[in-house]
Amino acid sequence: AANYNPARMINHVLLIRGEWDDTPTFAGAEKLYKNLINASSKRYVVIDKSTHVAHLEKNRFALYAEVSSFLNENVIKR
Repeated sequence: AANYNPARMINHVLLIRGEWDDTPTFAGAEKLYKNLINASSKRYVVIDKSTHVAHLEKNRFALYAEVSSFLNENVIKR
């Protein structure tokens, strides 16, 4: 069992994983996203052709763009 309850998260949540990431698995990420029922907002993004260390890989700029977009929409405009 997890040490937390995703349903209790009330803040903005950005879930990003690489297409080839196995931590979390696709099923695990989907389950987490589905259980974020009380999040102020939530977004689930899969970065193409990336792994768990997407920030070190060729598609890292897609990762940076998604984080920037999420922060601009949910944090900076508050």
